[in-house]
Amino acid sequence: MKGRISIAITLFALAIAVAVAQSTRIELRAKMRDGAAEYSSKYKQRDTRGRVRGELEVEIQNGAPNTEYVFLIQGIAPIVLETDAAGMAANEAHLRAGALPPIVAGTAIAVADPEGNVLASSTFQPR
Repeated sequence: MKGRISIAITLFALAIAVAVAQSTRIELRAKMRDGAAEYSSKYKQRDTRGRVRGELEVEIQNGAPNTEYVFLIQGIAPIVLETDAAGMAANEAHLRAGALPPIVAGTAIAVADPEGNVLASSTFQPR
């Protein structure tokens, strides 16, 4: 009986180890400033058994009221935000693999106006 319990516990521990090994999580952040305006971005990625899902959150604080801002990742504009009357805006996008260039530590991010003039830039860094 003791042998069976020991084998069952060992198999359970092995199953947990395999599940953990097959799941990878990444969280990266970038913060930027342009005068009083503050821009932030957070990227989370989860890879479970080869199925990659990403989540990109962007936020503007103290921006110009009722103004469009473009967030550029490696030069690609995945998100355009318009601030409210208080100069605030936020958005969260759930992305599938391939929707963006790969985001890793050091990936460039910038905020631009609708004409493409870069207002601030930074790179994603581990949390």
